[in-house]
Amino acid sequence: MTWKIEEIEKDMAGEKYYFILHKFDSVVVGEKIEGNAQYKELKEAVVEENILELHLFNRKREVFLRRENEELDSYKVLEHSDGCKKTKVIERKYELENRISGYDFLIVKEYIKHDEKSLAYVDKTILYKLGRKSNG
Repeated sequence: MTWKIEEIEKDMAGEKYYFILHKFDSVVVGEKIEGNAQYKELKEAVVEENILELHLFNRKREVFLRRENEELDSYKVLEHSDGCKKTKVIERKYELENRISGYDFLIVKEYIKHDEKSLAYVDKTILYKLGRKSNG
């Protein structure tokens, strides 16, 4: 089966997004910007079927795809909650080694809920954005 970038991107609803691409021989981190070297590499990986895992994410959602039995399979799209007062959100910032593709950190949001005994648990963890440290 030949994959198309448009099919993979459909769940991002035409919005700007970041991505983390796990290929057979490397990891590529970037954002959807036409002409951008990392985005070009993502599109080539789709055509060449050189994807082990792919995360597309932005401030609204995360789409996760993985290779299984020679096919690219998508998990459920994870949506960020919009200010729901019942859900506590913890924002975590992870420093990236070697400034991957010019990015210094990854921000992830953890959504906390409570069970019937009022014990807290992480209901979902969703990638949020890539960032760079400011120069000043």
